[in-house]
Amino acid sequence: MASTAAQFRAIALAFEGTEERAHVGHPDFRVGGKVFATLGYPDERYGMVKLSPEEQHVFCARHPKAFMPVKGAWGAKGATNVLLRAATKAALTEALEAAWMRNSPPDKRTATVRAWIEAMPGAQGRPLAPGKSSAPLVIIYNVMGKMFAILSVRGVKDVILKCDEALASALRKEYEGIGHRSHLDRRFWISVRLDADVPMKEVRRLLALSYELVVAGLSEKQRSELSRLGTGR
Repeated sequence: MASTAAQFRAIALAFEGTEERAHVGHPDFRVGGKVFATLGYPDERYGMVKLSPEEQHVFCARHPKAFMPVKGAWGAKGATNVLLRAATKAALTEALEAAWMRNSPPDKRTATVRAWIEAMPGAQGRPLAPGKSSAPLVIIYNVMGKMFAILSVRGVKDVILKCDEALASALRKEYEGIGHRSHLDRRFWISVRLDADVPMKEVRRLLALSYELVVAGLSEKQRSELSRLGTGR
């Protein structure tokens, strides 16, 4: 089903912290003062979303009639036109969310990841500070007593996750923002920068994978207890 400019505007404004302004006569949508989407460019048939080049490639490949790079250097950096009549609401929502997350301030991305983690069944966080009177540097998250994530809440904006050995190696080659930044075994743990080139959709996928890897290693009794937590029984 075709999307409309009104739907584009409503979806964009639904994201936390979004405000609508205008630039050279076109409505634009900003988070933390940064534009992540516009309407009416190059004409009223289109919208524009500011993605990463990697995200742009994915959307253009999946929906070639709806998404196409903006012409010129801006497009090469990830600016992507959306032909509204050819875009489904689901695809438009996904693209706008990706653009909003990519252009959100790092603190907002950290808050988003924290919300994702704390929504996982059985996830329990333990703040860790360098001193009794200091604010936490990180929050260590466990499920049934087993660690699956370390989220930095001060200083460097990253999250440390468990990962498959082969995938960890491939991810470090694919993204500058994925490396190793802890005492944990680098074969099975990765550090994901929230202010680098890793799309937030990929961050969420890797977070889910880390959780699943840890849950898979729990005893049958622990998994049964976790299942009850997930269903609220």
